[in-house]
Amino acid sequence: MPYKKVLPKELYTDLLKTYLNLNPDSKPNVRSNPIIIDDDDDDFDDQNQESVEEPSRKRNTCDITVEKDKSDTVKRPGVLRGTYIFYTVYTIYTLLIFFNILYLFIKVKILRGRKRLSPYNSFVKTELPKIKAENPDLEHKAAFMRMVEMWKTSPDNPAVYIFTYKYFVTSNFVIISHVA
Repeated sequence: MPYKKVLPKELYTDLLKTYLNLNPDSKPNVRSNPIIIDDDDDDFDDQNQESVEEPSRKRNTCDITVEKDKSDTVKRPGVLRGTYIFYTVYTIYTLLIFFNILYLFIKVKILRGRKRLSPYNSFVKTELPKIKAENPDLEHKAAFMRMVEMWKTSPDNPAVYIFTYKYFVTSNFVIISHVA
């Protein structure tokens, strides 16, 4: 048994008696492995650790003093004034970054949810009635073709200098495709 190897004989017998008294049918098994802490392990150095002064509730300053020695104190800024929970500058920056990303995400979702006209659709909505008003005898397809020609050189067109457009007239609508 691992406990038998670790504990002195008297402690082991006391532990075994206590264990067996709890449940008379129980028997010690191999699964009961003790956690062995080695005292020689010096990975954690207490001298390099800084002790932070606990902020009081009635504190009016915006500083936390970090005590390195009793004689030398270093002030660290970044505590919100007037709050009982004190945040460091790093925490505040992290929160601001998180909320900015969250705000932008919500803003984008709201803008995507709104029904806004694209530049082409708003151009069609404004220019097609103008063309029909100027030429009342013009058929719808011909007016639409004229509007497409105007769209090619319109300053509202975001791709006016990037793409050249070709269009195909079918019986019901005009398909506009771009060629790079």
